[in-house]
This record gives sequence, structure tokens and C-alpha cells, in this order.
Amino acid sequence: MMNLRKRIFIIISAVVAVILVFILLYFFVFNKEVEESFLPPSQPSVAVDQVTGQVIIPKVEPKAIITDEFGAPVEKDADETYAKQISRIFTERFFTYSNQNDNQHIEDVLTLLTPSMEKWVKTQELEGGDQYSGLTTKVIASSIGEIENNSATVLLDAQQTIRENGSEIVEYKSGRVDLVRSGSDWKVNGFFWN
Repeated sequence: MMNLRKRIFIIISAVVAVILVFILLYFFVFNKEVEESFLPPSQPSVAVDQVTGQVIIPKVEPKAIITDEFGAPVEKDADETYAKQISRIFTERFFTYSNQNDNQHIEDVLTLLTPSMEKWVKTQELEGGDQYSGLTTKVIASSIGEIENNSATVLLDAQQTIRENGSEIVEYKSGRVDLVRSGSDWKVNGFFWN
């Protein structure tokens, strides 16, 4: 019969052996997948004209180059993302308010607006009240309708939660934000619910 020390030694040896097997399997079997993921992507095959023997170079359509106020190129995808972000921020801030926030929603968006839009927004002040009523707007989807060098249109869908007299109503709306470029920034020049 084995004594306690021998049994403990055999159990520990078996556990160490199992761990070593897993480590070796990792390095020799699973590690190949890791090595393959770091290989450079395969180059496209070169097409050769059978008659002339010349290499055929595929035509690549040039992208429109959008520049900022200093003439530096602005990446179109980044420009679209920025336009959508400004539209989302304006919509959520301006259309989230209550009758007890002292029109803070208007102050929050003034830096995002053109002068003409700023004049209109300032006419949208709300009167305060003792009974709470409010609106919370969350943009749930946005997409670029049009984008040019100095103007863009962003289409969006929003969820609005209306709270009044202790009740809550959820509505869904679609709208359009018109933007114009001011330097390297986009400014909101118009907003329209569908």
C-alpha cells in the first residue's frame, strides 16, 4: 500500500503532465492559426493580355477630394461621420427639454448653428411651468442623404419620449438635417421633421 506522500506525488505529477500536454498542443497545433493570421494578405493575381503579353492594369475611379478651409484634404468617410455626429448631437440636444430647464436645450446647440438657424432656434423658447412636462429625443439611425464640398443632408430616425401629467408616450419620427461647411466644421442650417 502506498503512503500519503507517494499518492500526493503521483497526483501532482499527473496534473503537471496534463498541463504540459496542453501547453505543447497550444504551441504546435493552435499556434499555426496565429502565425497564419499575421501573414500579409495575398496579392491579387496579375492579368496578362494573351495577344500582346502586356500586363493589364485595372482602372480605378478617382475619388472626389474634399478640402478644408486651408486646402488640406479631408477624408470623405470621416467627413460623413462628422456630419452625422453633428446632426445627431443637434437633434438630441435641441429636442430634449422640459418646461423646467430654463431653455438650456437652446444654449446647448448654439455653437452648432449657422447665424440664420441660430435666429430661428432662439424663437423656440419655452415658458416654464409648475406641472412638469418634457421631451427626450434619441436618434436611433442616421444616414447621409447628400454630401458635397460645402453642404450635406443627413436623414435620421428618432425615438421621442413625451412626459406630461405623470404619463409617458413614445413616438418615432423621421427628419432631415441640412448642414453647411463653415471652415472645417459642419454647421446646422436647417431641420425638418417629415
